[in-house]
Amino acid sequence: MQTYSLLFYAKKTKGNSDVSAIYMRITVDGKRNEISTGKTIKTFEWNSKSGKISGSSSQSKSLNSFLEGLRTKMFESYTYLLNSKKTVTCESLKNRFLGIDVRKVTLIEVFKDHNNQKN
Repeated sequence: MQTYSLLFYAKKTKGNSDVSAIYMRITVDGKRNEISTGKTIKTFEWNSKSGKISGSSSQSKSLNSFLEGLRTKMFESYTYLLNSKKTVTCESLKNRFLGIDVRKVTLIEVFKDHNNQKN
């Protein structure tokens, strides 16, 4: 049975420890991959137990809603890979989430493409 988990965490920025960037960690069968959410917060606002921003301000609610949207999109990517009978790894899940399509090109395809360009 395959294990899958998603975790949001705050990582302090190098220049300023008062500000943290929010990252998303994907774990599939014990292998991890991280994606930056592109969002930053004040370090003290982060609740590491719940993986959310604490507080009830409109900004906190908006960022928490954004994180839930990312969680939903990641789960949809996971479900798509499972339903497509594709191998689910943290890398394939990250690529699907980011919209990166991995296409394997064989040497024969390269030669055919090259020969068709000369005609």
